[in-house]
Amino acid sequence: MTTSGKETHLHLDMYVPGLLLWLSNKLAGSASQVYRRQFGINVMEWRILSYLAVYQTGTGAQMSQLMGSDKAGLSRGAAVLQDKKLIKSQQGEGRNLEFMLTAKGKAMHDRIIRLALARQDALLTGLSKSQVDDLITYLNVLLRNLPAVEAIDATKY
Repeated sequence: MTTSGKETHLHLDMYVPGLLLWLSNKLAGSASQVYRRQFGINVMEWRILSYLAVYQTGTGAQMSQLMGSDKAGLSRGAAVLQDKKLIKSQQGEGRNLEFMLTAKGKAMHDRIIRLALARQDALLTGLSKSQVDDLITYLNVLLRNLPAVEAIDATKY
């Protein structure tokens, strides 16, 4: 595999950003279908519930930053969850709203988490515990490398 920039086309089966994107898009798409059919929410709404289950509270900006998601999409998801009484908000510092799970939202999260973890187990089928640990380590390295990726001066290419 070359990273020298001399290639004239991508080798799609070896292009890591593409593989990660395809995997993520396919996982999110199928999760959204299943979660909507089974629980009446989409994958963005599930991500908000998950975030709040871990951190207890969060602003839209905090959730968007961690997830790398579109702020407008996150805002729409939060509005849906509020309408369904799964989350509530309160005034935080400045003009920021802080969101938190309601009891109904916590119960919904606790139902969905079992399915989410079963889907993860199915995805990781065929990998040993050691390989899963390595995969998680590698994915975290890639996440830490994102600032360097974003700092690349595109005008030089």
